[in-house]
Parts: sequence; structure tokens; C-alpha cells
Amino acid sequence: MAKKTAIHRSNPNAHAAEMGRFLVWAKDHPKEAWEQAIEERESKPWMLRALRSREGEKVRELIRSIFLEDLMKAEAKLASFSKPSPARRPAQLAVEAARQCYVEVQAALSPRRRYRK
Repeated sequence: MAKKTAIHRSNPNAHAAEMGRFLVWAKDHPKEAWEQAIEERESKPWMLRALRSREGEKVRELIRSIFLEDLMKAEAKLASFSKPSPARRPAQLAVEAARQCYVEVQAALSPRRRYRK
């Protein structure tokens, strides 16, 4: 009879197969992958770890480009209004929200610093 042992959560290979499948799916659906990884950050931390990994580099760049494109569109819309325009305030709020989203993406997808002892 085989001994049942749990894989310790510090084992980096514990979710290797799931991470691979997630990255394959994420290449086709980067925005949904980002939303799912953030939504399930506590229960499935391996999703963000997969996006930060070397294998997830292309997906990471796709996600960053999506949010950067949203930020650029919001800034272009803001620039299209004249200075005293009343429609400028909602555009400013949209730029701030897009900038905040981009900063969150950058912070979450940047590789974690490793401290040496």
C-alpha cells in the first residue's frame, strides 16, 4: 500500500502541471488570466507565480501591453479636450484609474526580490 504524503506548500514543483496549463490558456486570454490570478491570489498563489516565471514572460508582456494601451487611450482622450472643458474632469479620473491599474499590474508582475543571507 502506497504511503499518502502531502506535498508541502514550499515545494516549487507542487503545481507545475497546473501552471503550464494556465500559461497556455493565458496566452490566448491574457486579461481574463490576470483577473483570475488576482481574484484567486489567496487560494491559488501559483497563478501569479506562473505569470512571474520565465515561462510566463510573453503572457506578462501581453498583460502589461493591454493595460498600457488602456492608459494611452485615456491620456489621448484627456489631451483631446481643451483646458477649461467641463468634460475634462471625467477624463482626468479615467486617466488616474488607468494609471493606478497599470501600476498595480507592474507591481504584481515584477519578479520578487530575492534576499541573500
